Amino acid sequence: VNKMASKLIAVALVVLLVVFSDAIPNLRVSKGLGRSGYNKVRVSVIDAGDKDYGNFFKYNSAFRYRWTEKHLHSVLLDFVTGNNTVTIDGQNFQINLPEETSGSRGVLFGDPCAEPGFVGCIHFKDGSTMKTRLPEFVNTISPYTDFRVILGDNFYDRDGHISDNFYANLTSTALSNIQVAIPGNHDFWYYGDPDLKSKQDQFANGFMQYYAQDTIAAAASATNQSLPPFDFSKDPDDVGRPIPAADNFFSYHKIGNMGFIGFSGTHEYESYEPYFKEACSYFGTTNASVVYLLGHWNSALLGCKVGMNTQDVYEKVVKLPGCGNDRLRYAMGHEHCNRVDKDGIGYLIGATGVEGEHCNTFGFTYVDTRGGRELVVNFDLGDANSDNFEVIMTCIRQYGFEGCYHHGAVWKNTSLYSRM
Repeated sequence: VNKMASKLIAVALVVLLVVFSDAIPNLRVSKGLGRSGYNKVRVSVIDAGDKDYGNFFKYNSAFRYRWTEKHLHSVLLDFVTGNNTVTIDGQNFQINLPEETSGSRGVLFGDPCAEPGFVGCIHFKDGSTMKTRLPEFVNTISPYTDFRVILGDNFYDRDGHISDNFYANLTSTALSNIQVAIPGNHDFWYYGDPDLKSKQDQFANGFMQYYAQDTIAAAASATNQSLPPFDFSKDPDDVGRPIPAADNFFSYHKIGNMGFIGFSGTHEYESYEPYFKEACSYFGTTNASVVYLLGHWNSALLGCKVGMNTQDVYEKVVKLPGCGNDRLRYAMGHEHCNRVDKDGIGYLIGATGVEGEHCNTFGFTYVDTRGGRELVVNFDLGDANSDNFEVIMTCIRQYGFEGCYHHGAVWKNTSLYSRM
């Protein structure tokens, strides 16, 4: 048995080396925490530990606790607004940081299914699968966006291999987009329920290192970048199998005039209350036009604490100074459908290819605050019975999003006004 286990580990390492060796570096670009300043951007690479990047990265370490065959290299950089060229392992990445007072644009999607595992993924009318269409979608839209947001249940990935396959198929342009990611229940527990937890679960330890967000936990490393940008105080192999500390999942920042607050619904509100106050004060001081509260859960079930589903958190946060005055919106996943949850304010965006329950389709939501307007458009790319994928992707390639709104459902299109 031990010999067999050793062989399996050796094979896994060889596969990992093949995935990372000749490919484009597996880049992550995350916006710096608001308190660090608008121009801060965290740049990270995940690899198998076989690369030498010289002194470019300040934090270099194998993953801790879960997905430990992977290594994270990370640094917090000062960017200029506009285009920034970052060269890693001979590959040039062009990373755009919009002007702080200008509009920005991006996409939101939740609960993405790329390969069948715990959940099945839909097949399209022509036989295509999410394994090819999900990266094609991200590659297609990335030249026309400043960011993407993933609203939890990131590929339903227990050991990291589905995530590796997805990111290995992204272009350098797609990898260069700012990415915002929050955890869902399946990122903590593979079966999505703390009552069904097991040793094999990642407990979001894999997630937090793989997506390398610049969170409250990373704040100390902003001045001493050799420190881990994580709070590793909770060992998932301790008694009770605890999840990571709450500060690993709270972030706030702006991308252009659009703000974002990310949080975990499986932690208590009291753990986050001072950070929500800090975030709202920041958005008030910096006069954000729109702020998206990003949660995963749309109901207090399956690991979500009472009062920590996204709608309930919105009702608390909208009352805080800086987040009122028609500034705050919310977006969430968990249920695999896309729809308006609260007119002009809240959106459910969880239909990214999961098969067999809820809406059983593949869609995404585009948001744009350029030109003094707030635009929200939802696109349904299709399912086993209706297939709009090629039509919409071809339209975006030819005309950008501006020429393709007629293929989507316009959820909001209103004038922005300055808030002081």
